[in-house]
Amino acid sequence: QPHPHTPPTKAPPHRTRSDPSFSRRDAEVPTPRCRPMASTSTPLSLLLSPCFLLGVLAAGAAPASHPSRRPELPQQFTAVVGSSGLFDYGAGGSTPKTTTIYYDALRKMQRQIAPPWNTTQMGLPGFLNQSTYEDAHSYFWIANDVCRNLTAITNTTFADMWAWVAFAQYEGKRAYYGLEVDVWRRYSAKENDTLFADGDTPVLVNKQSFESLPGQDPAWRNATTVFLNIRLGPPAEEQLALPEVCKKGSFTCNVTGDPVVLMDHYIAHPPGKYNVSDQDTADINGDTAFTCSDVRTNKTKEDHYGVVSHYKIAVDTRFGKYQLCNGYDPSVCFGGDDFRVGGESAL
Repeated sequence: QPHPHTPPTKAPPHRTRSDPSFSRRDAEVPTPRCRPMASTSTPLSLLLSPCFLLGVLAAGAAPASHPSRRPELPQQFTAVVGSSGLFDYGAGGSTPKTTTIYYDALRKMQRQIAPPWNTTQMGLPGFLNQSTYEDAHSYFWIANDVCRNLTAITNTTFADMWAWVAFAQYEGKRAYYGLEVDVWRRYSAKENDTLFADGDTPVLVNKQSFESLPGQDPAWRNATTVFLNIRLGPPAEEQLALPEVCKKGSFTCNVTGDPVVLMDHYIAHPPGKYNVSDQDTADINGDTAFTCSDVRTNKTKEDHYGVVSHYKIAVDTRFGKYQLCNGYDPSVCFGGDDFRVGGESAL
């Protein structure tokens, strides 16, 4: 099948590069436990399938002379990309999805907007809308109109997505869905990056990194982005504007009568970890849904969530913004209200 990538619609503008320092040595990459994939009529599913990608990435490139220059990758563009982040090779990875990227390296700004995700496939009716915003000073994650400033906890602000290419090795040419692409790779202790480029146009980027959410044990993550189309030039002002919901202060829920209510709380946790301070708890459906997902993806051994406990806790129901908490001894929480109890749906 032909690759769905389409040529850029405008000549690329002037580019700039930053020069991060990375050690260039190979990092160990886990061997995937690949299974035959069911046939599909969706090219994106095959383009992003873990077995297909890892096979392509592992295959040797055709011998070729070194190009006269490195690709001059676009510094201002709007693109629709297919993306897949694979935390667990054995589970077959996550569902491929399209994302719109608005990117302006000259202004140090980027927004990524994912289409609504129907959560009924997890037994939870509704939709999850997600986007991110980055500039030179901040990083925000927006989910269903709840905006969290994650700058401090993730130590993340805008970064040039092509900076690593200045330190990459050229590994020849390779056929990829009817295209003959140049292959560039950068190896480091905790991250391996691969670029497939058609001249100065990105076609595919693969990132293998050793990372985790705050409070969780690091694990290998494999994330792939396929550029389905790209429009060069600066995005419009409104496309790079900070969402209004991120400009609002913390909120509380209004209640009538006594705000303190005795509530049932459930939490999935490792055996022996019974301190629920700075932990996320839920009703019976909320945390058992999480546990079932954990079992389905074969992660119970990995994170030791072998117990579900039931507590009765008096709660001030003038709820604030829900914090995301991970880990134990101590738990790490971020993106919410430091004083009030936060309330939110399971997703």
